[in-house]
Amino acid sequence: MTRHCGTSAAPRPAPVPFSAARLLLRATLLLVAAAALVLPAAAAAAPSASEFPVCTNGSAQVSPAVSGTRVVWVDYRSGGASGSYPDAEIYARTLGGAEALVADTPNTYQVDVSGTYAVWFQGVSAVDTGADIYGIDLSGGAAFPVSTALADQYSVAISGNNVVWEDTRNGANVNEDIYGCTLPGVANFPVCDALKQQRNPAVDGDLVVWQDYRNGNWDIYGRRLSGGAEFPICTSAGDQTFPAVSGDLVVWQDYVGGAAGEDVRGYDLSTSTAFDVCTLPGDQEAPAISGDIVVWADMRNAPYPSLNSDIYGYDLASKTEFPICINTYTQTVPDISGSTVVWTDRRNGNDDIYGATLSGVTPPAVAPTSSSTYPFAATASSGWRNSDQTLTISATGGTPPLTINYSLDGGATWQTVSGATANVKVGAEGSHRFQYFASCAGAAEVKHDAGYVNIDKTRPVTTAYGASVKKGKSVKLGFKVGDASPGCGQARATLRIYLGKKLKKTLKPPVCATNAKTTLSWKATLAKGRYTLKVYATDAAGNAQSKVGSAKLTIR
Repeated sequence: MTRHCGTSAAPRPAPVPFSAARLLLRATLLLVAAAALVLPAAAAAAPSASEFPVCTNGSAQVSPAVSGTRVVWVDYRSGGASGSYPDAEIYARTLGGAEALVADTPNTYQVDVSGTYAVWFQGVSAVDTGADIYGIDLSGGAAFPVSTALADQYSVAISGNNVVWEDTRNGANVNEDIYGCTLPGVANFPVCDALKQQRNPAVDGDLVVWQDYRNGNWDIYGRRLSGGAEFPICTSAGDQTFPAVSGDLVVWQDYVGGAAGEDVRGYDLSTSTAFDVCTLPGDQEAPAISGDIVVWADMRNAPYPSLNSDIYGYDLASKTEFPICINTYTQTVPDISGSTVVWTDRRNGNDDIYGATLSGVTPPAVAPTSSSTYPFAATASSGWRNSDQTLTISATGGTPPLTINYSLDGGATWQTVSGATANVKVGAEGSHRFQYFASCAGAAEVKHDAGYVNIDKTRPVTTAYGASVKKGKSVKLGFKVGDASPGCGQARATLRIYLGKKLKKTLKPPVCATNAKTTLSWKATLAKGRYTLKVYATDAAGNAQSKVGSAKLTIR
């Protein structure tokens, strides 16, 4: 996923993209001459790169991100200058097609994309709600807010429908946290709100990784959105920053100090194995990963004071490194999806977006995205229905064949349906906590904790309690609505008072609990006589009583 721009030490300055100024700062660490560099021997045939321009408009284009064949970037063709941002816009292009304006977003710094969703942060710190997170469905629709919480939200990343970002609502420069949401809903939730600073998150599927300052230097931590506690990934000496993730593979920018500069290292969560990607002299920065391919910006060909950063790649499967773009001018901030790599390029005298197609690369499996239009209940005690329910779950995208997975008991047990559509019939009475997700070979989306399917098909039985009262006085009329378990727990009763067969009074008590005696205070204004009190009821699921309770009411 995209490696996002930010800082690697506290305190935090205003956010800026990876730029020539930053490269110059990094380059001051380079004390090793280019002639002394020794490239590692290739263990196998390396992928090759076929380069192409993505956008070379005469103004500045920065911060590219790619998902499949769709590329998005921040564009200043309306008059803004790179670094000032007031007239920024989001543009997108599907490779092979024309570019298109996505959103006019003043003060935008960075964008990310996954499938049909693009997300970005925009705004000015300390103004109104500060920098905020916005998104858009590129298949149609308007931009929408993802997080406009007080303070600032930065460094946004997306995978499928999971969005994560750096958030200062709990304290800037001392206690930044990682927050997230699951689209299309935008309810924010904390991913990590531990003390000290958490910054620059990345996400793939349900795995979120970030850089963390809790130990007094920058380390890499992670957490799965599907459940479980956060966990350390790398707590080595020095600073580990700007992580990227694909599947169980996590890579980051690693700096232990000294003239050697920054390196790219990684960790395989599936085998608990650390590995090096590139540790050559000179800075290796801004890593991104897709499947087994890691890409980064590399300063090996640019001893100080040169700014000739290049783009290199490494195939973890074959353990071979290869150049992607070693043009004379500066190339920075790469991103990769499958066999497509994009980056910011200054060969034309301003920032443009270039890309390359890698040959000999097997793209990683892409997780599908599923959804359902069923109106799930928010709690186990609301939204009751009195008939069998059929829920349709649909999945799109991914690498076929697809599978729909669902649970009726909050994830304790799971059922699977082959294909992109599942019609799930729920007929058993009771409250069912429904979860679902789509999967394919090698990839699965994070599960949707959709809500509840609550069914009560049993008709209640009412009971009336006899009473005697002096005319003009008040009496507590007792009744009960019995509803066999599992029931919905609430009902609305109607009390009717008859003289013979003639209805004399109708009373409507508030909603009552089932299976418990309830009383309603009533002033006996009717004439003296012997009456019949009858109780009618409909439970919260809409079931009318099967038997009407009846009792004597005497007014003296």
